[in-house]
Amino acid sequence: MRHRTLLATSAVFSALTVSLVALGGGAGDQERVPAAEKGAQQDQGLEKYYVDSKSCAACHDNKEFAKKSQLCRFNEAQTWKNEDKHQNAFQILRGDRAKAMGDLLGIADVSKENRCVACHGVVVEAGAAQDNFNQEEGVTCVACHGAYRRWIIEHTAPAGRLWRSLTREQKERDYGMVDLWDPAIRSKKCASCHVGNADDGKFLTHEMYAAGHPPLPGIEAAQFSDQEPRHWQYLFEKPAEIQKFLQFNDKELEQSKLVVVDGVVALRESIKLLADDAKRPKSAAQSLDLTHFDCYACHHDLKGPSWRQERGYPGNPGRPRPRPWPKALAKLALQHLGQPDDVLETKLADLNKAFNDRPFGNPGRVAEEAAKVVKWLDGIATAAGKASCGRKAAADMLPMLCAIADETPDYDSARQIAWAFETIYNELHRDDQHPADPKVLDVLKALKAELKLDLPKGIKPGIIVDQLDDSLQHVADYDPARFRARMAELKVLPGVGPKAN
Repeated sequence: MRHRTLLATSAVFSALTVSLVALGGGAGDQERVPAAEKGAQQDQGLEKYYVDSKSCAACHDNKEFAKKSQLCRFNEAQTWKNEDKHQNAFQILRGDRAKAMGDLLGIADVSKENRCVACHGVVVEAGAAQDNFNQEEGVTCVACHGAYRRWIIEHTAPAGRLWRSLTREQKERDYGMVDLWDPAIRSKKCASCHVGNADDGKFLTHEMYAAGHPPLPGIEAAQFSDQEPRHWQYLFEKPAEIQKFLQFNDKELEQSKLVVVDGVVALRESIKLLADDAKRPKSAAQSLDLTHFDCYACHHDLKGPSWRQERGYPGNPGRPRPRPWPKALAKLALQHLGQPDDVLETKLADLNKAFNDRPFGNPGRVAEEAAKVVKWLDGIATAAGKASCGRKAAADMLPMLCAIADETPDYDSARQIAWAFETIYNELHRDDQHPADPKVLDVLKALKAELKLDLPKGIKPGIIVDQLDDSLQHVADYDPARFRARMAELKVLPGVGPKAN
């Protein structure tokens, strides 16, 4: 039976209308596998299977299903199709800019180059099963949820079958469905493209930038998801009966927890990519790819006095540093976990020395020291995932973010801090019992304009490139003193300062 036919049968939906007791596998599952260990398990005996978005839409764009079950909204495919730019990712590879990049890079057709398709679509493994799969759909359902036959077929099975009784861990380990409810796994999935992942063949090199690829900004998973926009619901948005059976703890703030965990994962993935690049065979004259370094250490206006000069330069003069933005929210996570204020810089000290050994780093030493940091961050990510994040903890993070802003952050780090503040503040004040302070909202509105916190909206192909000049102008106009002043203003407002709790 064709997969699409299977999805369309009434038997499929019978699994959704039976007693909610059968749902199982909710937020209270057994202890999770650390994020660093995820992925490899899924390839053990699981058959790859690629389906198109229309197959998923048979259920996830079905108004009749939505009337009978509240497990999800059954409009997810419609939201993705009408509003999500991920669907345009592959089409970009057919555009004039991509063709010009291909000419410069010596690639005849970038739409057939795995290094490009890995992030702009789905690389189909040779010999893998397909069911109407359409590469033109870009970053489609299976790109994030997992291209494995077992979960795709089993989760549509009628009542009485195994699926609803499985834990989330079992669904991922034994069936191949990526557990995007886990904030560490979700963050890692987003970072695989928006930061890079050598294991997945996703590495945006400096050569690609030089050929014309737009700069990748820092990513904060909670904000990027909301502005995607989300086609899914957080547990707090689901009906009470669903929350009950998914064991939802309404004392925990999901979005704030995602901010914390994502802060660690983003740094972990950035350093893991660095470690993997450093381990690649190199001649004595070769160095690390320049993409690992702070782009704006070199690409900025030459003017004086400059905030960079006033801030000072760590390390040896003239030696570009690693890109700084992934550290911004890692500091928040460490403070949330009660770690010493200087623990991050202490853990990064030997890695920084490896960057100072010679211009653009010593690959051998960088690989060794980066691997140590990645191992440490694995433990921190696990701890962050287990740590409670209730209202008091979230409220305590707001002044922490204001304090981190005092360190003269670069543009991308400032955006990380502002995005995190907005996410946490809005979650703390999302209902009528906890109204937001208009003065706080005014400052956040000013930060949105100054830092271009609103991401490009709409599914028009080329929208990112169309706004590139404006985006780069915001980078050039960035004034950290003004940003620090905004955050200092927030710190003394009601709901943020010492009486926030």
